[in-house]
Order: sequence, then structure tokens, then C-alpha cells
Amino acid sequence: GHSLGGLYMQLFADRYRSEVAGMVLVDPVSFDQGRRYDQLDPSMTSENAKFVRSLRTRCLPAARHGYAGKPALFKDCVGVPDPRFSKAFNQAFLANHSTTKYMQAAWSEWANVFTVSSDEVRAAQRSYGDMPLVVLSRAPFPRQPRETQAMRNAKNYLWVELHDDIAALSTRGVNEIVPAAGHYIQFDKPGAAIDAIRHTVETARADGHASTAV
Repeated sequence: GHSLGGLYMQLFADRYRSEVAGMVLVDPVSFDQGRRYDQLDPSMTSENAKFVRSLRTRCLPAARHGYAGKPALFKDCVGVPDPRFSKAFNQAFLANHSTTKYMQAAWSEWANVFTVSSDEVRAAQRSYGDMPLVVLSRAPFPRQPRETQAMRNAKNYLWVELHDDIAALSTRGVNEIVPAAGHYIQFDKPGAAIDAIRHTVETARADGHASTAV
């Protein structure tokens, strides 16, 4: 599970532990992320609120009525072709992201991720025992505009700490920082994600989960 998908996977594992043989979380969201970052830098909460408001007031209406003649709005809300992928993939990806259903879901997710969704995972969380668990963390982000180096360092340390907490839910959990990788580790360093999945599958099989497959 990547990013927000990692949060959903944690909830599934909490609720259906017997159905999970192992887990790989790629730069996942933590249920404590919103609260901890707000304590560190309250401006991040206001920036997220502005983003959610933009999804609701700009992107969702545009998805309903179409982006014709609005290339800048399409770029802001939907995106641009990714040079790492084929033309056919980019066309399908952007077409999906421009639909009303997608934008409605995106707005709902972002509006609730650090409140309702995080609270739900927090309430359900329990130990994973000795379940194979690998957390992959991005490399430290560089300093952003209007941000001191000390603040950026604190945010980078907190990101790793939150992932350490997730890894600690299993006695065999590990948090690995992937050098030269951004948030999309599976794109920047696909080998790291592949190795983590293979390791988890092999460990689960050794534990007796014979049906575990990828």
C-alpha cells in the first residue's frame, strides 16, 4: 500500500488480521500524521485546508461541467502526462482523473484523511505480532520555500519517526529509508519496492502461508 493506501491497509490488517500474511507499506500515511505535523508547523493544516477547498470549489465543478478552454485548470486539478509512462497509459490516467466520480472521491479522501479516517485507524490499531512488515520511507526532502533548514530537518525526522512507529507494530517490522527516492518510491526506485515485496512473500511462506503469492 502506497501513501494513503498504506493507511487503508493498516485498517484492513487491524480488522482482519487472520487474512493478512505480510504487509509492505510504501511511504505510508500515519494516523498520527495530521496531529503531529500540526504541532510542528500549524501552517501545514491551513495549507491542506486550502487544497481541500480548492478541490471542492474549483476542481469538482470543473469535472462536472468539463475542462474545455481551461488548460490551466485542467493542469492544476487533473495533471499533465508523466514522461515515465506511455501515451496510452497517460491518456487513460488523465481521463479517469478528470471524471466527476474521481474528483468527488479525491475531495472526500482529502477532507477526511487527517480526521475521520485517521481516527478510525487509531481506534482499531493493535499489535501485528510477528507478521512480516516492511515500511519503505522516502529520502529526506530538501528545504522548501518559506521554510528554515531547522524546520525541514524536524519534518524529515518526524516522517521517519512516524514510520518507525508503524514498523514497531510487528516484532519483525522494519523501516527502510530509500536513498534518492521521493514519495513515489515505486517509480523512483522500483527495485526497492520489488525486493520488499519478495522478502515479505518469502518470509510469509516460510512461516507456513503456503498460498501466499504475488
